[in-house]
Amino acid sequence: MDVPLIEVERKAWDYILYEREEQLILSVVVGSVALYEVNVALNAQETAAYRSHGIQALLPLVEEIRGQSNRLHPRHIRL
Repeated sequence: MDVPLIEVERKAWDYILYEREEQLILSVVVGSVALYEVNVALNAQETAAYRSHGIQALLPLVEEIRGQSNRLHPRHIRL
């Protein structure tokens, strides 16, 4: 049985933050001609920052994913 994703936060055409079994997953829209999503499971430090400071704590990560998604490839997950 698949565990459902719960949408926590969304900014249209920018990002969606999901939660699945207490794991936060950030999905970022990237690309220019073709748009696609890069999904990254947040680590403990990123999760703590979000829980303490809200989405503002994750905006640098959103920009990092958008600008350098290849560097973060090992963290990509399938939803």
